[in-house]
Order: sequence, then structure tokens, then C-alpha cells
Amino acid sequence: ARGPFASMGDFVNRRPGSADVEQRRRGPLQAALDISVNNSLSNNLVGSDKGDALAIPDFAGDVYNSTDTAGMGMPGWVLQGDVLQSLGPVLTVRSDTFRIRAYGEQVDPLTQEVVSQAWCEAIVQRVPDPVGTTTPATFNELNNPSSPLGREFRIVNFRWLSKDEI
Repeated sequence: ARGPFASMGDFVNRRPGSADVEQRRRGPLQAALDISVNNSLSNNLVGSDKGDALAIPDFAGDVYNSTDTAGMGMPGWVLQGDVLQSLGPVLTVRSDTFRIRAYGEQVDPLTQEVVSQAWCEAIVQRVPDPVGTTTPATFNELNNPSSPLGREFRIVNFRWLSKDEI
């Protein structure tokens, strides 16, 4: 319901302008932690009566029932910051990046000897922008590309190779 994610921030942060109250309340990472890891802690609290929840206003002004966060702040409650602090140095966004190598040669038509050879390498990235448009992709564009040709590919690096590098 929340993906695909346009960026790392979209994966972590809540969506304040969303029509869905849950998406305004917390980001997908924290929501996943709350329904998996934190759910058992919240359900097993001694004296935790689900009917005695507090009405807490969130940042968007919505008032919600806090029964799902009864254990927040207790030892053992996992916040997304706990996960991100550990994984932050190695966490990267998914990208469609390709290394393409090509070979070409010139052959003497009389002797059939190879006269010259060339090798090259290009690093190509697929980006969210649809083919044939000049405006950047919107979030909706990620789910429903407007171009029948799909997304653009950009050459981000090109270099000639020597025979030793193959």
C-alpha cells in the first residue's frame, strides 16, 4: 500500500499529506516494526487494558487511539532509529544500474586479419523519469508510467578499456 518508494526518505518518513491516517501517523519502517516486533511487547504489558487508551493528537492534527503504542518508550520497544543507526552505513537505495561492455574490431577485407580492436564500458542507470518528457517523475508516475516506452536510461560513465582489463 505504501510502495514503491521514491527515495530512502519515502521509505522512512511518514506522509503528512496522505489521505490515509496511518500513513500520516508513521512511516512504513516504523509501521512494520510496530506490527511485528513491537506488537508482542504491547500485547503482553501487565495491566495494559486496550480500552484505556489515550487520545493523542499527531502532527497532522488527527486524534488517534494510542492502544497500538502502549509500550512505546519501554525497554525493548524498537524504533526505526534503532534499526537505521545500525544499518545506516551500509544501507543504499535500489537502483537499476548496469555495466555494459562492448567489443569491436576492424578486419582487413583482403587478408581477413584483425587490424584493430576496441573495448569500451558504459555504466547506465534507469531513472524514474518517463521516456520523452521533460518534467521529473511524480510519485504516481512510479506506479503508472505515462510513457508506453517506460523509463529513461542515462549513461553516467563511459570509458575505453584496454585488452588487459577484460
